[in-house]
Amino acid sequence: MPQPKQPTTDADVMEKDGRRYRRRTVRTAGPIWIAAAVWPLAALLFPPSKPIHIVWIALASLGAGLLADRLIPREERWEEICSSSGNAELDDVAARLAEEADALELSRAAVADAFPDAAARLGSIAGTCLRIRQALLESPEDLPKVRRFLNYYLPVTQKLADKYVRVRREKEPTDNLRQIAADVEQALDAIDPAFVRQYDALFSDDALDISTDIAVLETMLARDGLN
Repeated sequence: MPQPKQPTTDADVMEKDGRRYRRRTVRTAGPIWIAAAVWPLAALLFPPSKPIHIVWIALASLGAGLLADRLIPREERWEEICSSSGNAELDDVAARLAEEADALELSRAAVADAFPDAAARLGSIAGTCLRIRQALLESPEDLPKVRRFLNYYLPVTQKLADKYVRVRREKEPTDNLRQIAADVEQALDAIDPAFVRQYDALFSDDALDISTDIAVLETMLARDGLN
């Protein structure tokens, strides 16, 4: 299998939503299909009953594949760069949040055209997952604050998103399916701000530390006559 071309410039690496991606250039399957198609076509002219005919067909197939490989443009793909922090639990949580955010984004895209309000909620929730991920990567000591979020709220939210997409794909929804969709939409209205509050809670200790530092600073300034 052809190996992807390795990036050679800074333009081959980008950072988005706290995640780093590497651009890879890969060959498409087109040349392989073209080379394979040569065999039945060439067999009409040179029945493979003789060894020399098989050789000719094989050479023609190889030539067609090489020519197609030169003419067909390569595909460019962005792949996430998974780096280790040295903290196994943190790496596991970061990977899980990234996967859940990607899954929620897929759910959003699946209903974006027909149900934009629900799609907006799903997109917002996915974005908050990535914000929580980035905050944890910067402050691993906050991991205990998100255990209930990770073990209950996140998987239930993904379950609801999957069910919503499945229900909305029904061309002739029944009363029960409509009720399920409505219930999930109502739940998403509550989940979206709840995820934001979870993100905000990660900074509760920072807010207290800053308030304490400011209070101490103001006291010292006043004592030294510098305020």
